Amino acid sequence: MKKVRIILALLICFTTIFSFDFIPAAAAATLQYGSSGPEVVQLQKQLASLGFYLGPTGVDGRFGPYTLEAVQGVQSASGLPIDGVVGDTTGDQIAFWSSQPAFSPYLQTDHFAPWEFKCRHCGSLGRGMSKALLLRLEALYVKLGSVPIWVTSGYRCPVHNSRLSGAAANSQHMYNTAADIQVSVAPAAVANAAETIFGDGGLGHYSSFTHVDVRGYHARW
Repeated sequence: MKKVRIILALLICFTTIFSFDFIPAAAAATLQYGSSGPEVVQLQKQLASLGFYLGPTGVDGRFGPYTLEAVQGVQSASGLPIDGVVGDTTGDQIAFWSSQPAFSPYLQTDHFAPWEFKCRHCGSLGRGMSKALLLRLEALYVKLGSVPIWVTSGYRCPVHNSRLSGAAANSQHMYNTAADIQVSVAPAAVANAAETIFGDGGLGHYSSFTHVDVRGYHARW
């Protein structure tokens, strides 16, 4: 009888342990415009490491317009729906782009390919495509309403740059950090849209094209 009671006690204990409902691990937080807190800080650090400009306040833990433009740039580069929301899929793509080198001849996005940036003189790509430039161009593509952007000048070898009238002797084009672009909207509108995206870079407004670069400091002409 004692043995039966022991067996029954063990059965009750076993049943109690395994009768609780399974509680899945908490899903990663979904971040979007208006979100704030440490999760946004971590997101902003990742976006900054990708080369995005996050505005005058930088990493501030607030999901505002600069963070939104950066997230949309990643989504556009990755061929994802452009909703500005960071869930698992967009988070995975941010991680993917974070794993890519800053410069590579093999980098390309959903709307920009290496051949567009080759030197018009020698056909070289120099040290390769700039990840920061590509992702910011994608953000600009979204901001302009997904209107195609044509790259008229990407990388320039020193010989090619020296032969261009008006080109700066130390042009950002020679470092793979610049692009001259044409869009089927007024250049003034393009420059206005690029103002925040290239806030810490160069922005040149011309009558027939727009120059953008990721030099790392504010320059306008």
